[in-house]
Amino acid sequence: MDSRAGDRVRHDLGKLVDAGLDVAAFCAAAGPLVTRAVPSSTGAAETPTWYALDPRSLLIIGVHGPDCEFDTAAQMRWEYIDDDVNKSIDVAQNPTGVQTLAEVTDGDPWLSPIYRDYMYDHDLAQEMLVALRGTDGQVWATVRLNRPRAMAAFDESDRQFMRSVAPCLAEGIRRGLLADATSDVPTPASPGLVVVDRLGLPVAMSATTREWLALFPGGPWSDGELPLPVHAVSFATLAEASASAVLRIRLINGHWATLHGALTELGTTGTASVIIGPASREHLAPLTAAIHGLTPREQQVAELVLRGHATHRIARRLEISPYTAQEHLRHIFAKVGVASRGELVAALFLG
Repeated sequence: MDSRAGDRVRHDLGKLVDAGLDVAAFCAAAGPLVTRAVPSSTGAAETPTWYALDPRSLLIIGVHGPDCEFDTAAQMRWEYIDDDVNKSIDVAQNPTGVQTLAEVTDGDPWLSPIYRDYMYDHDLAQEMLVALRGTDGQVWATVRLNRPRAMAAFDESDRQFMRSVAPCLAEGIRRGLLADATSDVPTPASPGLVVVDRLGLPVAMSATTREWLALFPGGPWSDGELPLPVHAVSFATLAEASASAVLRIRLINGHWATLHGALTELGTTGTASVIIGPASREHLAPLTAAIHGLTPREQQVAELVLRGHATHRIARRLEISPYTAQEHLRHIFAKVGVASRGELVAALFLG
């Protein structure tokens, strides 16, 4: 790829970020642009697979891209339970932000169970995984590119290009979370509870759970079928055993929910209980502030606004001048698209 071709792709990706697309639409449009610069092939489709993440927990909240023979439960079980390499969590924690299957297996992909059991039979010989880390330092997604045996291995120029566009792609995912709601169905008044076994099957469910599941992106869900975020939380909980997995997700009505996982036992079998409820301010505030692109200092100002502090108290608390505090507030209003403190609280902390 020559430099002019790469520059054209970067320019087109920049325009796409400004198009106001939701996450799924952005990934669908960005995929062909990425593969213009870094060709890949996944059988019938020649577009990469995108994994949107909760930037705090790094749990997967959605998968976008070509259809895969793995079902949702199987994908999440592999991500969180199976002993393998080159997973989303691996590259999200990799300082370089890019890694290949060849790299993490020291050139012997047969060391990877997913390569032996699936990739080889489907002529997927090469794999590159990229963390989409924004300028704020948070990882908003990962993207996976594959190549068949007939194509050359991913090289350093491919890696460098993906590093160069990762912040732009992260920005597209971040802005996609602000897309308009597609439903006006109200959020359930009480939490839902679903108990999931080690195969990803629901074994018990509270009365309100189906109301919650109807608001998850990607539905409708048939009996026995669970949304991907529920599988992510349940398998992450089963994998960790001693820790509770927590994930935040925006519902199709524009409100936010938090999923909490807890290890439970049903008879002699270990299961995960996933509680679905409205996102608390503690869980929601850092995410929505980051989604709106607030700087760390602006997040501090916004938090003090939530607590009802006047401008002079904010200035004194942060040891800045009232003028500086007011300037921060002006920038916050502009980024969030509000005109008053009340609107700011509603936009950032009420979902």
